[in-house]
Amino acid sequence: MRWPYFSIAFQVRRGRVVGSQNAILLGAAKPMPRIDIDGLTEEELIELNQKVVARLRFLREMRSHVQMLDFRIGERVRFHPEGQPEVFGFITRYNKKSVTIIADNGGHWRVHPSFLRKAVPEEQGGTGKAEGSVVPFRQPGPKQGNG
Repeated sequence: MRWPYFSIAFQVRRGRVVGSQNAILLGAAKPMPRIDIDGLTEEELIELNQKVVARLRFLREMRSHVQMLDFRIGERVRFHPEGQPEVFGFITRYNKKSVTIIADNGGHWRVHPSFLRKAVPEEQGGTGKAEGSVVPFRQPGPKQGNG
């Protein structure tokens, strides 16, 4: 007996998941159809388990994705790693389940979006930089010739 694949149609608009299955994606309970697992063979139970695990992974990734949409590439954020001082930096990349941050001290971090907070200018250690401000980079000088 083959179990149907889970199919969900959705769209992401302005950080919110919309569509016919948005209640499921956002964790709202829906009456579950009854499945008599006592009548299933070991092979069918393994297949069902694989589909349940895949579905749970998908839901976890969707939650992470929705949380990521609260932040933009280049946005200034902060987070507090356990046992360390609070870190400020800029988002440089979206990963599958996390975002990559380049910290003010030059360190690279991969952080789940649930741990991030938007950095407010007065919290940034008095740098006076506002979100979206231009960060100057040193330009390389002209190349020196050998002759």
